Amino acid sequence: MPYLGRSPGSGVRSRFIYAATSGQTSFSGNDSNSVSLAYEDTLYMDVYQNGVLLKPVTDYAATTGTSVVLTTGATTDDVVEMIVYDTFAVADTVSAKDGGTFAGNIAVTGNVTTTGTVEPAGDTSAGDNAAIGFTSAEGLILTGQGSTSDITVKNDADATVFTVPTGTDDILFPDSAEIQLGAGADLKITSDGTNGVLRANNGRIYLQSDTGINLTKNGNAETMAIATPDGSVELYHDNTVRFQTTSSGATVGNTSSSGANNGLLIINNGGTGDAMLRFDYENSADRARIGVTASGQQLEFYTAGDNERMRIGSDGSIFTQGISGSASAMSNVKIDSSNELHKDTSARITKSEIADLHIGLDEVVALTPRKFKRGSNTAFEIGFIADEMASVAPEVVMRGPKSWITNVETDTEEIDISIEYDKLTALLTKAIQELKTDLDAEKAKTTTLETQVADLISRVTALENAQ
Repeated sequence: MPYLGRSPGSGVRSRFIYAATSGQTSFSGNDSNSVSLAYEDTLYMDVYQNGVLLKPVTDYAATTGTSVVLTTGATTDDVVEMIVYDTFAVADTVSAKDGGTFAGNIAVTGNVTTTGTVEPAGDTSAGDNAAIGFTSAEGLILTGQGSTSDITVKNDADATVFTVPTGTDDILFPDSAEIQLGAGADLKITSDGTNGVLRANNGRIYLQSDTGINLTKNGNAETMAIATPDGSVELYHDNTVRFQTTSSGATVGNTSSSGANNGLLIINNGGTGDAMLRFDYENSADRARIGVTASGQQLEFYTAGDNERMRIGSDGSIFTQGISGSASAMSNVKIDSSNELHKDTSARITKSEIADLHIGLDEVVALTPRKFKRGSNTAFEIGFIADEMASVAPEVVMRGPKSWITNVETDTEEIDISIEYDKLTALLTKAIQELKTDLDAEKAKTTTLETQVADLISRVTALENAQ
């Protein structure tokens, strides 16, 4: 029930009666009825001494709210009485039935529950602990101020949905939370605490830009990829472009026209099937391939579809399906002392320090022709043994690491590997020349002897006739 003044049971007037002692001026605390003196406003208090109303300030002072001090001391057994009246004013209230407007701030210690809407009409300010505002330009405004987050949004399980970290314009989602886009959550953005994930549950993901797309390290400290509309796509390694598309194809490795040719293209099949680099023209019949098959460690070359043309084995051997073309002086191929394959030519301009061969007939005579079987072959071959040839004519023997034969990289010992049989032509020619020289000398001797014998016969015949 509404009431004015004090709460029910307290009344609107209080009376305090004191029995004075000789010379007493100050009266406070419990009176004769054990009621403690208290007042709020001296304008609503009357003080009597032996029934006579005293004049404020002139006859007494009342400033503390709990005591009264007489100007002149009382006489023994004087009755000093204070009458205190309560004050009240009509409350400044808003009708619970009809509503109204509050002109100032409202402080509530409990919850505010409404069956309608709350419509703020003013802006928030910096320093607001928790405020909801509205402006025609910004719309709904939420402002907060916390030690860790300025704004925290939670779900009905009191779990954080997202926060705005204190003093920032960032939105922070907890680990494993998802930003879901589309009616069917077609696109999801999330982080598992270590990795960020952009996932499309339906359809594809498109990155669209009118000027291009750059994929870089945090802070643009390192470029990983650049895609330019109507231009190239570039892939980088350690901030250096290693793959670049062009209007005519693609460049792999060092894409700078002035840079060194230090590019490397690696094709890896992941351990299954063939690892091939394929060149297509218009159809499979025009296709060419280069690569390593799953069946062995060898490089194979295919043309006209899937027709193998050449193979380089793991031991370095070279196999070709066929060699065609007319023979010429330019068709010979040699391996030089640096193990490099090159065209063989006999032109003088390619040679220096030309001298007569110093070996010949004696070395040919010292050669040991052999017959033998090679590897697992059952048929006999004829020829020479490189080790034996080296002791007679090392000029026609090629040396190299033992690993060429054993296929064991640690076999680095230099040994006699093979015989360059074409060089034997020069040796045999020298031997024939020496043999001809010897034969010509013997023929000259024979001619001389024949002349001498004929002269001797002529003389003998003359002697016989003279008798």
